[in-house]
Amino acid sequence: MQSEPGRLLLSENVRYCLWKDPQIGPDQRKDWARRLAERAGTREERVLGLFDGDDPADEEIRSLADALGRSEEELRYTDLAAEEETLTENLRYLLGTVEHGGQRRLAEEIGVKDTTVFRWKQGTRPRERQLRALIRALGLPPHTDLERDRIYLSFRPVTLRERHAYIHELIDQLSPDELTELMPALERMLKRR
Repeated sequence: MQSEPGRLLLSENVRYCLWKDPQIGPDQRKDWARRLAERAGTREERVLGLFDGDDPADEEIRSLADALGRSEEELRYTDLAAEEETLTENLRYLLGTVEHGGQRRLAEEIGVKDTTVFRWKQGTRPRERQLRALIRALGLPPHTDLERDRIYLSFRPVTLRERHAYIHELIDQLSPDELTELMPALERMLKRR
């Protein structure tokens, strides 16, 4: 049984390997769990649990290591993402989630030129107040630290726009009976706002 920090490092390392994988990569993050489950010979639900930091069995770590082309020791003990510039990768990821034409609106909301947003995506470092404004504009939690929190490795929707789209997608997948059953709870939750 691994300690919680060990499980979380393993989880982040697995997601990092998927992010770096040229066959999967960051643009396919919705498919990370399914693709890894296929490679490792396990269930998608189990991979999602491991992404969340569930305690893996030794044989699962071996399967993951084989599927990702890494050693078990690397997955368990090495911070594989340490070489990446977290702020730059977070900005590339977050700004890449902005819909077509939305970068101009985002720039206006933050109070910068749209060319400034483009430069951020290319690696230019924003000022602290610009980072705070970006966090607010994207609907991220206020305590988010874009320089340390590896948001770019998230397998869940992060920005407000992504979360809205995700919830919409889940609701669209419900059968009429499921939606009827869920509707009272949704109405109660939404009325509490």
